[in-house]
This record gives sequence, structure tokens and C-alpha cells, in this order.
Amino acid sequence: MGEYKEYLKSLSRRVETIASSEKKSSVSTEASLRELADSIPAKVSIPGEKGRCDDYDLSCIKDDIGKAAFLNGKGRHAELASIRRRLELMSDMIQNPKPGINPEKARSALNAVLSDGQYGPSLWDVILYKVFSFIGRVLSKLDPHLSGGTINTGTWVILTCALALILFCLIRFIIQPRSSAMRRRRRLDTANTEVESTRPNIDALLAMADEQAAHRQYREALRALYRAALLRMDDLQIINYSDSGTNWEYVRKVSRTRPDFAESFRTVTTLFDESVYGRRELAESDFRSSKSAYLALEEN
Repeated sequence: MGEYKEYLKSLSRRVETIASSEKKSSVSTEASLRELADSIPAKVSIPGEKGRCDDYDLSCIKDDIGKAAFLNGKGRHAELASIRRRLELMSDMIQNPKPGINPEKARSALNAVLSDGQYGPSLWDVILYKVFSFIGRVLSKLDPHLSGGTINTGTWVILTCALALILFCLIRFIIQPRSSAMRRRRRLDTANTEVESTRPNIDALLAMADEQAAHRQYREALRALYRAALLRMDDLQIINYSDSGTNWEYVRKVSRTRPDFAESFRTVTTLFDESVYGRRELAESDFRSSKSAYLALEEN
């Protein structure tokens, strides 16, 4: 565990060193980030207690450092600062193993809690119990009148109050909560419908991509094509698309759900990041190869 914590700290220091050297040469910074990303394993295994090994996933850190290599200026500086904070937080979360628990002390503590009066019935339980107990005692005293076939005014008043109390409890504790739950469900359904209606149309995105490509605006064409591919994979249940998801999270998901398409999607994602974040100029062949990958997804 201590080795893993020291490794995280060394990564944080390495990122800080690379960030501080960016003012001298952005080219060397990009190369250093690529080298660092290649050196980080996707998973680290650390020997734990009783001979077992604990696995720690570093794929997100590895991908984010690789993505930072394509950024420049303030964008790269902000990304590296975010990575350092995450590494420091991961390091701080690692604690030493806790001592074993004494069963006898645990049992004594549990018995003390269970014997505490504050964990008994709630206030409403006590009130309802006393009210209905009172009504039962009164009605038992009136039993001779009931058996004789005559009910006086006092009896009618008591019965009416008891019925009103029962109706109040039904409305307060059963009907009203169910009505509130139904209203919440209706609001949720309405919100889902609104979200669904604002979702971009895949065919419209593909038409936009072809139009942008016809005007040699290949970066915008690839952006629209990539969005259409994400939505289409969401329809096919290959990924769970959301606006907060990252491209490389989708790459890892596709690697598990559609291994036959994973390599093509990884290539298109790399091209997308280099174009959008790295400002790389695209050629017509780049767009055509990405479009071919999308058509292969549709066919399969």
C-alpha cells in the first residue's frame, strides 16, 4: 500500500515538473507527456494482507495525460493542474489498515444500543396506540347499550370521531404519500420526454457532416460524424451516452462490448482528439476513413 502511495506522489511530481518546463519548449513538453503516458500501466497490482494482491486502475490518469499532450497553452496548463490534484487526492485517500475488531466489545456495544429507549417506537406510533386504546376502552364500556340495540348521542359522537381519525390516518400516511410519488413520477417522465426531444437527430448530423466535408471543413465534419457515431452506439446499447462522458471512457466501453469495432473506434477517437484539441489539419482521406468506420458500425 505504501509503495502505491509513493508511486502516486512520484507521478504528481513528474507532472508538476513537466508543467513547469512548458514555458521553455512546448514541443519537449508534448514529448514528455507522451513518454509519461506510455510508462503508466493501466492497472497496478500491490501485495496486500494475507498474500492477496490489490489491483488499482490508472487507465483514466493514463488517458488524461495522453490527451494533455494534444493541448496547448491554458488548456494544457488547466488539464495538468487537474491531473495533479487528482493524484494528490488519490494519495491522501490511502490509509493504513485498521486494527482488528474485538467481537466481545462489538456485541456489548450492540446490546447497549438496542437497550436504549430512544430507539423504540416513533412519536406517531405512541400517539396512535394511545388514541385507539382509549377508543377501545370507551367502546367496551358502552357495550351494554350496543347489545341492547340502542345507541345514545355520546356513542355516536365517539364513533364519528374514531372514524374521522381513521380517515385522517389513511389520508396522511397512505393516500397522500402515494399521490406525491405519482406526481414525482409524472414530473420525471415529463423531464425524460423533454430530454429525448432535444436529442440531436442522427440523420441530420450525418447530413451536416457530408455538407461540411463538401466545403472542405473536415474538422467540423468529423465533429458531427463522431457525435452521430456516439448516438448510434447508444441506440445499439454498445455504450451509455451522456454529455458528461469522455471519449476515452467510451473507447474502454466499446472494447468490452464490441471488440470487433474497438480498434476502428479508437483510431477515429485519436483522430478526433488530434483535430479538435490538437488543432491538427485534416485531409479528405481522414474524413473518408472515419465515415467508412461508421458505415461498418451500421452494417454490423
